[in-house]
Amino acid sequence: MFNGTRHSRFGGTYVVKSMKAISDNELIYHKPLSKLESLNFDADKQKVKTPRNRLPVQSTSAERRSAFSIRLFLKEFCIEFLNGAYNTLMCQVKRNLVRQKSQNHDESYYLWALSQV
Repeated sequence: MFNGTRHSRFGGTYVVKSMKAISDNELIYHKPLSKLESLNFDADKQKVKTPRNRLPVQSTSAERRSAFSIRLFLKEFCIEFLNGAYNTLMCQVKRNLVRQKSQNHDESYYLWALSQV
């Protein structure tokens, strides 16, 4: 005698009385009755994907705060660097430019270095 498969794939067809389908017919439900509470018409729909060039711009500029002691150390380092190395170097370069002991394009390099501070 043939018993069939272990689990029947046919759960039944049910008519939902409280809902109307298209053209005012009664809604027919093909899932098991235990899933009637989770009746969702959007379950099998795929979301429309937006192309990457149409996505909204995400700002990645998250403000990062460092420790106060680190900021103080960096500030002191910058002041010492400006007073000890940069200002001395720029004074020497300026003297060489005034005395015309420079090479080609040194004036433009000097002005570029001044604009970086």
